[in-house]
Amino acid sequence: MNIAFYSGVSGMIAFQNDLDVLAHNMANVSTVGYKPQRSSFEDLIYREMYINKEPGEIVGHGVRDARVDLIFSGGNLQTTGYMLDYAIAGDGFFALERKGQREYTRNGAFNISIEGKNGYLVSDDGAYVLDSAGARIQLKRTQEGDFDVESIGDQLGIYQFDNPSGLQWTTGSSYTETAYSGEAKPVNRAGNNKNTQDFQLRSGMLEASTVDMAQTMVDVIMAQRSFQFNSRVVQTADEVEEMVNTLRS
Repeated sequence: MNIAFYSGVSGMIAFQNDLDVLAHNMANVSTVGYKPQRSSFEDLIYREMYINKEPGEIVGHGVRDARVDLIFSGGNLQTTGYMLDYAIAGDGFFALERKGQREYTRNGAFNISIEGKNGYLVSDDGAYVLDSAGARIQLKRTQEGDFDVESIGDQLGIYQFDNPSGLQWTTGSSYTETAYSGEAKPVNRAGNNKNTQDFQLRSGMLEASTVDMAQTMVDVIMAQRSFQFNSRVVQTADEVEEMVNTLRS
């Protein structure tokens, strides 16, 4: 078996997947609250090159993309002036209910869903926003009959995780908890205080995507070059194999 051939193929597959991840990051450079993903690699199994030689020299079998990690860091806050927009400066997530499943996000671009005579706070894609007790946020009516949007900040539930990087990405900028992230912990905001030691809730603002375009472009170039080098290894290994077969014949 030509080990160089299979090592080159594994490298091509790994860096193609890495390019997919980087392309997804670049596509979401303007997505509110988006956190970039990063590929992590690991080498494959090793075997003895010469079975009858002691001690046997070992050779590797290439690389694989082991997992995709989330990079959580605070993004720049952009002022929108819209009263239904909220941003978390610091550690924390908003909670959403989507098709009966609990999700968490940093995207605070909210809207109002009118259901009969009631109004509920929802995300920009229609998921219900939850309070600290895990209940849907139903908007109150003012004396004029309009929805009271000024008290939304006091009703919003803020949740924190021991390891946010362990969250599982679902869609857009939403995530679900895993065994690696730990359970979601609602922040005690006694007295309707919007400021805590770990975060500040800002009204009329949104958190920008944390994709670093300059670094992402560098990573794309490196992934492209690595893919090309591995494809060259595959081509060379194939040529060597063809040469050996010609000599045998």
